[in-house]
Amino acid sequence: MRTIPRQEVLALATHIESAASNWFKVDDCVRLTFLLRVTAVLGTSPTLTVTIVTTDETTTGASTSEFQLQRFPVINHTGNYQIDVDGVFARHIKFNYVLAGTDPSFTFSVHFIRHI
Repeated sequence: MRTIPRQEVLALATHIESAASNWFKVDDCVRLTFLLRVTAVLGTSPTLTVTIVTTDETTTGASTSEFQLQRFPVINHTGNYQIDVDGVFARHIKFNYVLAGTDPSFTFSVHFIRHI
């Protein structure tokens, strides 16, 4: 198995309540390692949910059928989090995030490592 260097997909200091990354091609992988680094958290009872979604579609757009591949635990403090997923993957992945709480603000980055 060969490891492809880490790829940063989101690096955010955000007050935006929800958003998504671009799509990334991963159909040549046998394992994916996802890394979430949270460096700042503000607000009253703030939470961050980061979900990894995937699709088998050859084109990625608003009408793409997507499903959840994995989700980080709900985050409410700084730290580093990792998820490893083995197996055969769909063609593409992306990352959705949602903030909750009163005036939530997070500074975070999401990376992934492709193992082929």
